[in-house]
Amino acid sequence: MPSIDVHAPVGLFSAESQAVLAEELAGVALRAEGLEPTPFLLEKSWVFFHRHAVEAVRSGLGTAAAGAVRIQILAPYGRLGAQAREKLIQDATEIVVRTTGDPTQAERTFVLIGETAESGWGLAGLTGGSLVAWAVGQSAATGSGSGESRVE
Repeated sequence: MPSIDVHAPVGLFSAESQAVLAEELAGVALRAEGLEPTPFLLEKSWVFFHRHAVEAVRSGLGTAAAGAVRIQILAPYGRLGAQAREKLIQDATEIVVRTTGDPTQAERTFVLIGETAESGWGLAGLTGGSLVAWAVGQSAATGSGSGESRVE
């Protein structure tokens, strides 16, 4: 199950658009991991919004990077193959562009994907490996996921 952070300037996303972003980003991240985004898994996939002043992000030239968005997606180690990461980056960027209604937003959207070792994360007192097995089992039990451990 992914953990997602969205860093964006204050006012870029309304409360309504944040809800849409959260659901859509969690959905594409779960699919990239080979899991169907069931209500159960979506509820356990959290999206944290970090709002900052426009002048808080600067380009390498020292100028304000107006409209800069950074999406950081953490997934369990080994769940994302190269093609899955590439598609996840494309999908996340498209979601931001669609949500803002600004086709040029793609140029200001940076997507960073990280993988966390099985013992480097947890939820409800379970470490990653146990939690992934549990989530895959939940998906398989409901017939809503492939149960595969890696997507290429």
